[in-house]
Amino acid sequence: MKRLFLKRICDKKSLKYLDKVFCNSKNDIIKLWCFDAIDMAYDWIQPLLIGCAIDGLINQRYIGLIILIVLYLINVVINYFNNTSDDIVYNTIKSEFRVRYYENALKRNLNTSTIEANIELVDKPVEFIRCFCVNYLNCIGMLCFSLFFILNNFSVFIKIYVVALSIVAALIGICFNKKQIPNLNELYSIKEKQRDKIGNRNSGIYKTFLNKMYSLNLHNSIIDSKGTLFMNFITVCLLAGSLFLLTKEANITLGMMYSGI
Repeated sequence: MKRLFLKRICDKKSLKYLDKVFCNSKNDIIKLWCFDAIDMAYDWIQPLLIGCAIDGLINQRYIGLIILIVLYLINVVINYFNNTSDDIVYNTIKSEFRVRYYENALKRNLNTSTIEANIELVDKPVEFIRCFCVNYLNCIGMLCFSLFFILNNFSVFIKIYVVALSIVAALIGICFNKKQIPNLNELYSIKEKQRDKIGNRNSGIYKTFLNKMYSLNLHNSIIDSKGTLFMNFITVCLLAGSLFLLTKEANITLGMMYSGI
């Protein structure tokens, strides 16, 4: 599973750059990850902050609103520096490694078409570090914080309902992902032979190759669409059920209802 995961993110030719990218710019990347961590943490607690601000305003207390505004402004400033530094650091890394690959390709006397086909691969490990890790960590953190909040603040009925539907959603996701794995493995194997198919200079062979790739991509797209349909249905059930159950909670405040939803 780990091998397939890496295949989906980086081709073999670009995976070898991953360690070099991190080691050469480790301090800059860690600084950007710290900015990302602050931004993620704010995203996780923002509904709770808004809920506290709502309850405070209803009771004519403004400390919750002040905290919300201050933290929001701090996050805006951090995002400004993060976005600016992000482009500088990662674009510099891309430029350096593209030049390094180009110089190595010239030393190996590779033809122009091969250089053009491979030079884009240099960006893949950079994008892996830049976006993929951060996005998934954000999703995992949001899920954990949300479940922690719900399990510590609401009745047993809401806890059971939310946890049960979360488990169902996870099982559905695993099921549909497993259906895609054989196609992804086959697609990766076919893509590895792409240069040979092009080098044959036979349009019939190349057409068969493209049709096979199209068929695999289409099959996975259909699987993904079905999975998304089930997930959206679960989301509607979760939202509607939570709204109903929250209105039955004893002594629930408007702010807590907002945060819970």
